[in-house]
Amino acid sequence: MNKKKIIILIIIAVAAISIGLYTIPPLFTNTVVDEPIPTASGMNLASPGIQLISNRY
Repeated sequence: MNKKKIIILIIIAVAAISIGLYTIPPLFTNTVVDEPIPTASGMNLASPGIQLISNRY
């Protein structure tokens, strides 16, 4: 093999190992999230710069 093929194989191997290390560990994680569902906070979602004008007639 020449140097160009070896360098390409090394780059492919590094990419494959990186992707594997990123994607495989979550398959072995057993974490249960036990949190309540969020509820409405009652906050006004209108943007602060816009004021609603009411009719006072």
